[in-house]
Amino acid sequence: MTRKAFGYTRVSTDQQARSGLSLEHQRDRIRAYCEAMGYELVRVYTDEGVSGRSFKRRSGLADALKAVCEAQGVLVAFDLSRVARSVRDAVGVSERLRGCGGDLALIDMNADTSTATGRCVFAIMAALGQLESEYASERTKRALATARARGTKLGAKPKLSEGQRISVRARRAKGERVKDLAKEYQVHPNTIWAICRVDS
Repeated sequence: MTRKAFGYTRVSTDQQARSGLSLEHQRDRIRAYCEAMGYELVRVYTDEGVSGRSFKRRSGLADALKAVCEAQGVLVAFDLSRVARSVRDAVGVSERLRGCGGDLALIDMNADTSTATGRCVFAIMAALGQLESEYASERTKRALATARARGTKLGAKPKLSEGQRISVRARRAKGERVKDLAKEYQVHPNTIWAICRVDS
């Protein structure tokens, strides 16, 4: 039985979206790949002029993933950057599809999770993504430790200065309403409550 495939194309700038040249190139490569693999290309979904940073704005990708899962087919894209902005995101998409019986194919990497070689490639990508995450975590910890050693105060900057905090406590002690103080200092009432509670 011929397996169904669903293509996905994306361009990130308005200029590319208007010209359509990049989209057409991606579609041509997807059609050729599906023909070579013996897949039945059902439909190509597109996000035009959309950044790869947010999945929420990419309705085309959401529809493509849904279609692939329903058909237990293959999502085919030209390259990694079309689908995700990082290796970690791409692996996440791959794992989501595998969970519903689907697969992901990235043409330029010759990575297709329906094949043993493709699964190996994505396993390596997952390992690299995890390594990158752990390195980032270690760098952050080292930077925080260095900052603490230098006496740098970490955390969010107080919304009110020490002098303002003293004034708030004093005025609150005299009976002024939290609502009025919050309005004057342009902060949320919870901030006033917290100052009076923590500093009392």
